[in-house]
Amino acid sequence: MGGPSLHRGPGAARGQVAARGGKVQVSGIEGVVVRGHSNIHQVAVDGGRVDCYLRGSLRRLGRVVVGDRVRISLLEGERGVIEEVLERTSLLERPPVANAQQAALVFSLRDPVWNQLVLDRMLLAAERQELRALLCLNKVDLLEEDPAPALEPYRGAGYPVVVTSARTGLGIKELANFLAGHMTVLAGASGVGKSSILNAVAGADLPTGEVGAIGRGRHTTRRVELISLPGEGFAADTPGFSTLTLGDATVEELGALYPDFRPYLERCRFRGCLHLKEPGCAVRQAVEEGLLDAGRYRRYGRILGEVQRKRHRQ
Repeated sequence: MGGPSLHRGPGAARGQVAARGGKVQVSGIEGVVVRGHSNIHQVAVDGGRVDCYLRGSLRRLGRVVVGDRVRISLLEGERGVIEEVLERTSLLERPPVANAQQAALVFSLRDPVWNQLVLDRMLLAAERQELRALLCLNKVDLLEEDPAPALEPYRGAGYPVVVTSARTGLGIKELANFLAGHMTVLAGASGVGKSSILNAVAGADLPTGEVGAIGRGRHTTRRVELISLPGEGFAADTPGFSTLTLGDATVEELGALYPDFRPYLERCRFRGCLHLKEPGCAVRQAVEEGLLDAGRYRRYGRILGEVQRKRHRQ
């Protein structure tokens, strides 16, 4: 899948006429929506990509997003029409991606400096969406120190970590093995190198940007697009600063979204323990004994406070 584009597509008005009046050459072809713009959706099928328009009934029923598995009909002139959207296994609202299986959370310790609170929020959102989460520490070539101590709390929580440098190629093969055969969302702040990583993994030609003087990356990706990967997988290159969101998460469920907390949850004295000041809290005891990372626990308290305040405002 994901060969060269078969057709770049005509203007919207002409395409709609073609979709309604063109002769169907082949029908029932299954593919994956890899790009959407206005009413044109590019669909990857065996042998290439086809610019498609929606049947009128689908336009009335709701949107089609990247990652959707669809059935199309090919028309004259190598155009296509999306006839049916197949059942989704998942749907992310931000970034809008259907059928995602895992999330690769890309960050850097320097240029830009990582924000562990943001990273923890993204991990929680991935857990809540039942996405397998992979941590990718990029730009390791900029570091003089060993990054292992900073990563240990996340490895200890059970998250796979890949250390990469898009510039030198370090870790790119290992990352490609994680991504192969899956639908993956890449998330992280602008400037951490998401597009550079995809260029290295997939041989793509995505625009990349530099980090500005205030330490923030410039936005180089403008819309969500699926990139075909070796091994028949796809990766969603998402706009800068897009993060997976916690949505309507509750204070009661937050602790269970921490895989490192889970072994201790049933040992708390009180059911519904929030792991803050309650007596007999096994999570707090594990932190005091050095079994759980104190930094992760402190950030848990901050995120819990945010969720509580959000609930009180509603």
